[in-house]
Amino acid sequence: MEIVVKSVNFVKSRCLNDRQFQELLKEMKSEYSDLLYYCEVRWLSRGAMLKRVYYLKEELDTFMRSKGMVIPQFTDSSWLSDFAFLVDITDHLNSLNLHLQAPFDVSVDEAAELVQMELVDLQYNDLLKSKFRDCEDDISTFYQKYLTEQQFPELRKHAKKFCCLFGSTFTCEQLFSKMKFTKSITRTRLTDDHLKDVLRITTIVSISNFETLLK
Repeated sequence: MEIVVKSVNFVKSRCLNDRQFQELLKEMKSEYSDLLYYCEVRWLSRGAMLKRVYYLKEELDTFMRSKGMVIPQFTDSSWLSDFAFLVDITDHLNSLNLHLQAPFDVSVDEAAELVQMELVDLQYNDLLKSKFRDCEDDISTFYQKYLTEQQFPELRKHAKKFCCLFGSTFTCEQLFSKMKFTKSITRTRLTDDHLKDVLRITTIVSISNFETLLK
């Protein structure tokens, strides 16, 4: 994070650097025309800034080298993998944050019947509106601290489901890679049940005590 912020500030804090970088993006026919500033007090800006840097990492590396500032991390595959994961996580949290802000804007008639009465109570509660504004940068705190289980059980349940979503597709991609390796052309006799059992063993995170199992 520090390396990324330092690189962005090097470009954005100097007018000449910013103009030159924009010209470089035009020459390289990049999808974006500029970087985004990072505001520490706004969570959403962090995710947007990281995502933009990730898409412009090659252009940014070229520009930094032209200025005599070599950032070795931009060509380090291991670091780039970690960076991509961070981008996925923050992008997921941004989407989650925006989604959880919906209760005060959503139409009650369009909501599921199960939560309609809770939405009415929530939207007409001035105190909760005020608390919501105070928690705009951390919406999960609002749901956890101010929406009680007794008064808003369905809305809390809805928020919990979104908070439990995966922040990256890495786990799914890893599973499919293992499945492809396991069910190769030399293992054509593997049934779906066999494959299911093998995948369960290869993806389990706990360590089995085989000595106890064999007794």
